[in-house]
Amino acid sequence: MIEALVNQETLRDILPLLFALPTLMAFSPPVRQEIFFRDSGTCHICGKKNSDGYRIDIAHFSHNKNDPKYDTPEMGFACCLQCHLESSPPEHKHLIQKRIDEKGLRWK
Repeated sequence: MIEALVNQETLRDILPLLFALPTLMAFSPPVRQEIFFRDSGTCHICGKKNSDGYRIDIAHFSHNKNDPKYDTPEMGFACCLQCHLESSPPEHKHLIQKRIDEKGLRWK
């Protein structure tokens, strides 16, 4: 049934994104929204604002997924795409850059 809906080429393109999704969306949507509004959509590193047209991400202070507070507002902060990419651990930089490239995101 699935084969009839999705061709093999599409599956090849989608599977890597599905496996990367937990890393790309580390915070649950309600927590991401709470952090965004708490931080007024402003990058904590450079001060760029969403209201000025900059894309603001939500980043973790710590990437320890075993921490029970991992998906809580106190574990995150708002930052622009550029600062998120520059401040991320090396193993996450390629995932962030891939998301930027695939979605055609720009710093502003």
